[in-house]
Amino acid sequence: MLATSSFWQGVDVPGEALSCLIIDKLPFDSPQEPLVAARIETIREQGGNPFMEYQLPSAIISLKQGLGRLIRKTSDRGILSVLDVRIMTSRYGRLFLESLPKIPISHNLLDISSFFKGEKMSPKPWKLIASKHDKSYRIFNLRTDRATSPRTGHEYDFFVLESSSWINVIPLTPQNEVVLIRQYRHGIREVTLEIPGGLVEIHDTPEEAAKRELSEETGYRSSEMIFLGSVHPNPAILNNKCFTFLAKDVFLAGKQQQDEKEDIEVLLQPLTEIPRLIREGEISHSLVLAAFYRFFMEYQA
Repeated sequence: MLATSSFWQGVDVPGEALSCLIIDKLPFDSPQEPLVAARIETIREQGGNPFMEYQLPSAIISLKQGLGRLIRKTSDRGILSVLDVRIMTSRYGRLFLESLPKIPISHNLLDISSFFKGEKMSPKPWKLIASKHDKSYRIFNLRTDRATSPRTGHEYDFFVLESSSWINVIPLTPQNEVVLIRQYRHGIREVTLEIPGGLVEIHDTPEEAAKRELSEETGYRSSEMIFLGSVHPNPAILNNKCFTFLAKDVFLAGKQQQDEKEDIEVLLQPLTEIPRLIREGEISHSLVLAAFYRFFMEYQA
């Protein structure tokens, strides 16, 4: 449709007859129009900012009215194509975007094609605007990222915990018993049943960390470590991985080497009992469950 400014206020084209609205320029009123010029002059004489107080709000309302020509009913659908790069590059462009409903935003023509075919747009990476480290703790650094949603164009803050990678180990004796540990967890204020695990130190490989944690927490050692895989513990707020190893034919080689904050009990359970312990909730640590999934569904299978 090719329309004059009257399109913004009076035209009603329901349904699929209008499915793509193309706007070549953001709908600012011409400052040469007598009424617009008079309003600009009045605001300026009063010490105001004509652009921020009148011209920009008016253009934002016009853009929303234009979108209203495209979407008249809840069943309507279509594409609003804005060819004016200022909506993305200018400081005030985000005000236009924030005024619109939460709708997907794309710069890819393939997304437009998929839309008209009835296909859903795939999620895309968010554009990082800024990143800063706020606080540092012994095992975590708190980072704040500001990023732009590719779907709405709005900016948001996200808080990320930076951490070294983790490991956990399934220690299996020649008698097919699993070496488990009990320890107190302050997060949930309960004693939990787990497998050995810990941090990958700066100069460690994951396998070296697995051997060290197994020995320190249980006193057991193994001549063969098998890598079972890795997971992201919580990709929403954590940036690290957890690596899982199977320690085969473990044997008691010495005493535990606990640090001052640890209080660990070591116990053996038949491998066949692990599914029951998980089912009944005695083993509830998500990373331990992921480790046993790797073992039962991928390694043992």
